[in-house]
Amino acid sequence: MLRAELEETVSGNTSLEVAGVRLVCKHCGHNEFIHRTTQMNTAVATFFALDWLNPAADVYVCTRCGFLHHFLSPRVDEDVRCMSCGETLPAGSERCHACGWSYVSDADG
Repeated sequence: MLRAELEETVSGNTSLEVAGVRLVCKHCGHNEFIHRTTQMNTAVATFFALDWLNPAADVYVCTRCGFLHHFLSPRVDEDVRCMSCGETLPAGSERCHACGWSYVSDADG
């Protein structure tokens, strides 16, 4: 495939959001990216020629500095731990019932 077929430029005019949060480059603050998808290979899967079983990630490449922002789809069917107090958050929860911590910032809604 040609490089142009693999890349999709995401303009800063569209206010790109990932999981409800506006994406800006963590390194330089720019807001224009090239979108790619990549396979997240592991040594074990590669050894057994099972790379196709590894998850794919969305990658947004900053067009100013080249910083790579990788995003895997979260598994919404699994419980996770609160990053503040360690309590279990039920699958699909955005806020901890024990301490009120949320991975969604107050500025996002």
